[in-house]
Order: sequence, then C-alpha cells, then structure tokens
Amino acid sequence: MDITDLSDRVFQCYARKQSTYYVNRVYPHWSVSDLRADLIEKAREMAITRKQLFDRQRHP
Repeated sequence: MDITDLSDRVFQCYARKQSTYYVNRVYPHWSVSDLRADLIEKAREMAITRKQLFDRQRHP
C-alpha cells in the first residue's frame, strides 16, 4: 500500500494509537527521585536475558 500521499491518514492513525501506549504518557507529578535504582537494574537484566533467549531461538 502506497501511503506517500496519505500523510493526514497516517497522522490520524498515529494519533489514535499514541494514547494507548503507556510509554508515551507524561506523569507530571512523578520525578526522577521516584525511580528505584534496584528496579531499573532488574529491568535491565530482564531485557538482556530476553534478548539472549530471542537470539538463541533465531540461531540454531
């Protein structure tokens, strides 16, 4: 599907979906001090493990 001349529809689709992704939300009442370093490290470890598992599944 060629969307070259459909920029308005592409924007409408993006705008509709943007509100559904929690990573795009701004929480003004939270600050950097609310972040827990231990959870950030745990998330980092989980992401690395997940990537390693994914890479192994793709590679025999």
